[in-house]
Amino acid sequence: MIVSAGNGAAAFKLVWATLVNILGTAATASLMRKAARQGAVAYPELEGLVVKRDALDYSYQVPPIWKTTERPPALVHLVRRELFPLLKSLTGDVVVHRLYRVPELTASGYLPSTEVEHA
Repeated sequence: MIVSAGNGAAAFKLVWATLVNILGTAATASLMRKAARQGAVAYPELEGLVVKRDALDYSYQVPPIWKTTERPPALVHLVRRELFPLLKSLTGDVVVHRLYRVPELTASGYLPSTEVEHA
C-alpha cells in the first residue's frame, strides 16, 4: 500500500515536524530558510515559503499553491536538491536516514530515491 503525504502543505509539515523532532525548531528554521533561499533561484515559488520567529518559537507559511497541489515541483526540489545536501554536510547520514523512516515521505517521492541521488 502506498501512503500519501497529501498535498504539499501536509508534506512540508511532515518534513518540518520530523526535523524539529531531531534537530529542534531553531535549527530546522535556519536550514529551511537557507534551503528555500538557495532553491528560489530555480523555483521562485520558494520565495513564498516564509519561516519566521514568533517570540520563543518559529512558524512557517507555505506558498498557497502547496495547499492544493500534491507533490509541487518546488517542494520536491527544496527537499531533494537543497535540504538534503545541507543535512548531509552538517550531519552526515544521521538525519537523512531518519527522514527515510517516514513512510509517507518515502512513498510519495519527496525524498531522493537512491543513495546516489542524495550522495
